[in-house]
Amino acid sequence: MKTTKSNSKSSPDNISNLNEKLKLGKTKILKKQPPKQPPKQPPKETNSPPSNSPPSNSPPSNSPPNLFEYLNDLPDYRNIKYYSNHTTYSISQLVILSIMASLQGQATQIGFARFCKNNQVELLMFPPLNTLSRLPSLATFNRLSKGISFEEINKRLHKWLCDCIKFLSLEKLASKVSIDGKYLKGYKSKDKDGKSNHQTSEQNMLGSISMFCQDLKIVLDSNTLEGKKESETNKFRELLDNPLVKLITGDSLHCNHQTLEKINDLEKEYIIGLKGNCSKLKATLDTLSQTKKPYSTTTDNTKKVLRNIEVFEISKVMKSKQLKNWSSCNIQAFVKVTKTSKKTGKIQVNTYISNINPEIYSAKEFAISIRKHWGIENNLHWHKDVIFGEDKHIQTSVNSNFFFSTLSSFAIGVINFRNSLYNLKETVLDVVRYNANRLDRTLAVLRLEV
Repeated sequence: MKTTKSNSKSSPDNISNLNEKLKLGKTKILKKQPPKQPPKQPPKETNSPPSNSPPSNSPPSNSPPNLFEYLNDLPDYRNIKYYSNHTTYSISQLVILSIMASLQGQATQIGFARFCKNNQVELLMFPPLNTLSRLPSLATFNRLSKGISFEEINKRLHKWLCDCIKFLSLEKLASKVSIDGKYLKGYKSKDKDGKSNHQTSEQNMLGSISMFCQDLKIVLDSNTLEGKKESETNKFRELLDNPLVKLITGDSLHCNHQTLEKINDLEKEYIIGLKGNCSKLKATLDTLSQTKKPYSTTTDNTKKVLRNIEVFEISKVMKSKQLKNWSSCNIQAFVKVTKTSKKTGKIQVNTYISNINPEIYSAKEFAISIRKHWGIENNLHWHKDVIFGEDKHIQTSVNSNFFFSTLSSFAIGVINFRNSLYNLKETVLDVVRYNANRLDRTLAVLRLEV
């Protein structure tokens, strides 16, 4: 009888051993752990404080305050009962869209709707807007501009800018401001009969008064006025309480003792143009400048104009009985600027008064502050007219004019603030064109990033 050798693969003992080896192998693989690492030790404490000041052309170590958080508690002017749930946009979402559209150069309701259409995919993925199923239309922006409280928006936007200045420790650069007004020519008012009285004596002229930082080139605060209801001097005084401001410059419209008394009581400095109808004060200072030598002088030679600046010390003169009304204004310096045109030879004389001691402030420093005051025309008013077309866009609603004026001033300020923060040589027009239909670039400007 033939005997067959047992196959090792088929024998029960070998099969059980093989299964045990496979099980062991699997368990070994499952139990395999990465090599042990030494426990992390806490960092050693150092006495040297961390440096918060960011280097030039590099983002700050800690991000500044988030703008969108300041807009969450905006009051709603609508009656939500008459809106369906899937089409209702929160007020903060609509304002966020308006701000981003203004940073891309849009300054009308049609421009805001066009911005939403061109950036629809990116906007619906953006966290504050990702709860929306669709973006607002032209009619929604029309109702927004006419119904929203522009004063509440103005208050929150300026508070965010001031908090960013404090966060980045730029209080010294924000201490010198220029205050000046600008009338909104785009407003088309109507008379009692419903007829347009645009550019007539019966028109209710609208205006905006801005507190413009001379070094950072941003609007720290602003006010609005209606020509038939309010006075620019009263609106000027309402802007003087900003705690960041130390030096205020203004034109001759605000040369009255009540305004100067308030500035002096707030322990702030001023350089104000001397008004012609202040006859006694002007006559006294003119005779003083002709009979006495100036305390300090300097010249400013440009391509078109030669300026000669003379500073006179007048603290003793202000004690005379003829100038009783001005005695409480603490006027110490009289600045005389003589401009001579190199082309025509025409001479123009401008005079200013100040409560700054001439021993502390030289004639050159007075000249720099006076010239920087008129930077509000080139760096704010010109951009609002040319880039945002503020005077060309006709609006029949008072609220709409103030709403778009607030957004354009904020957009210009944010762009200038970012440029000065990183020493960028970019104009407002360059940034607006660069942001066109690019949401990531627009958000970088709002977050003060490069």
